[in-house]
This record gives sequence, C-alpha cells and structure tokens, in this order.
Amino acid sequence: MAVSFRIIPAHFLVYIHYDGWMGIAESTRALGEIVAHPDYRKGMRELVDLSDLTDWERDFPAIMRHQALEAELHDDPHRPTTVVCLAPSEETRSLARIVNRAWDRSGRIVAVVVESEPEALSVLGVDKPSIAALLQSA
Repeated sequence: MAVSFRIIPAHFLVYIHYDGWMGIAESTRALGEIVAHPDYRKGMRELVDLSDLTDWERDFPAIMRHQALEAELHDDPHRPTTVVCLAPSEETRSLARIVNRAWDRSGRIVAVVVESEPEALSVLGVDKPSIAALLQSA
C-alpha cells in the first residue's frame, strides 16, 4: 500500500491519499509523520481520499488501536475536527462507515462520507474544481 499526505496550511487541511491495499501499520506510521510535520496544527481538517483504494486490512482490534491514536490528536470536544472521506465505491464507503462509527458520539470528529471530489471540496468549503487543482494551488 501507499499512503501519502500533503498539508495545506492555507486551507487548514491535511490531504491523505490511499492507493492500493491499506494496512493498519502503514496508516499508523503516516499518522505519526503527519503529526511530526512542521506545518501540522492540531485541529486541522482532513480530506481522506479512498478513490484508489483496492482493499484493506480487516484487523478490527488494530483499527481500534489506530483510532485511539487519532482520538489523542483530536482531543478537543469543544472544537471538533472535520474529516471528509472521499469514498466513491461501495467497498470504500463500507470502510469509511466502519471507521467513522468510532466517532459517532465522541464529539471530537465530525465525519462525513462523500462520493465525489466536488462534494468533498464543497463540504470543506474549498473553492477549487478538483483535488488536483487544490494540490496544485498549495
């Protein structure tokens, strides 16, 4: 699997892209890299792009441990973080729903699952026609 990210300070946004198979260990490694990045700020919104995801590791205890680490990053119930999952297929929407259930009552994350780039950018209030345009402008 390849997971990559880009921090876009002008939009207070972290763009995370998954390509191929998603393993929990690599996701957790990427999370550590994001937090260590000099442009990262607590509370940044996230756009998680699952468009190129082909499959994912179904190790639910590991997923829960990963989610616990994420909870530490978003530990401000008075200022929840918006996480938009771009999940264009039934398989990716299934994963997004499983992951987002952990946040349903936490107050720390407002999780939204969308099926298209324009929808994702609209939810985030980003006035760009595509993710590529967003990344190019950053």
